[in-house]
Amino acid sequence: MHQSRPDHLIATQPDCEAYKDFLKAPSPAFVGPRFARSSLGWRPFASTDLTADTQKYAVRALRAAFAWLVDVRYLAGNPWKAVKDPVVVEREVDVDIGRALPASLWHRARREKTRPSPHGDQKSPVWELTGIGKRNKERTVPVSPAAIDALRAHWADRGLEFDTATAGPLVRPVFIPPTPLALARHGDGTDESYVPDGINKMVRWAMKRLVAGMPDLTVAEMTQLASTSPHAFRHTFGTQAGANDVPLDVIQRIMGHASLQTTTIYVQAERERMMKESAEYFMKTLPKSDAQGVGDASAQTTSNVPFPARPDV
Repeated sequence: MHQSRPDHLIATQPDCEAYKDFLKAPSPAFVGPRFARSSLGWRPFASTDLTADTQKYAVRALRAAFAWLVDVRYLAGNPWKAVKDPVVVEREVDVDIGRALPASLWHRARREKTRPSPHGDQKSPVWELTGIGKRNKERTVPVSPAAIDALRAHWADRGLEFDTATAGPLVRPVFIPPTPLALARHGDGTDESYVPDGINKMVRWAMKRLVAGMPDLTVAEMTQLASTSPHAFRHTFGTQAGANDVPLDVIQRIMGHASLQTTTIYVQAERERMMKESAEYFMKTLPKSDAQGVGDASAQTTSNVPFPARPDV
């Protein structure tokens, strides 16, 4: 960027292209662990190896920011309009459900938004939680009895009664560490919840304790648990709900998906479903004798699989 006078900055297309190249391998001086933005340790990037998706997001964010500066007449033009987005391979599946915990391993909200649902009963109790979800829309979602029991225990640790309370954060620190940031947020006794990054740290701490207390875990299971994040719980719910035959439209409303197509990812991975359904169809089109032969040869190489005899022409 060039400075034509003390109060006037000019950005050119070459400047933007240079920054786009910088995103491919950020300088180590701009990389560091997570810190609050007010901290001297804060850095804009967490890794020197940014994915193409992350690079594309950064370019689009800057393009939008410069467009706003043009709209308010702070800049005469937007050089990012002449810069192409980084090339990103379009995935078959946009949602990464690989972070979901398997069945074998099986945020910020307030008490006044949580209530017993009038649609539950003694046999199947359920609570409701109203909050702001995806696309900044208010949604009401069900809360399981197990989650409510965990909240009751957490509130008891705070010296409060969950069922009789009418206000307050659902989850908040029980112990306040004597750090400047923690004391600034919680030191005056105000009933404040965790910040989002605090929830992430709490989950990582809990996962480490869980792994340490389960010596029978495989290496793969320990690795998956150790990398679990709060967002993984969302994917876990989606996959488990689909596996237990919860109707697709119900899962869609709970997850807040705009498209039912996104929700189908949780019901069954599309590639797996496509292959299994195709295999069953192919087997149905074969004569019974040939289908039996294909089944018997399934463990052999492809070249050994018998095919129907070629009819005479």
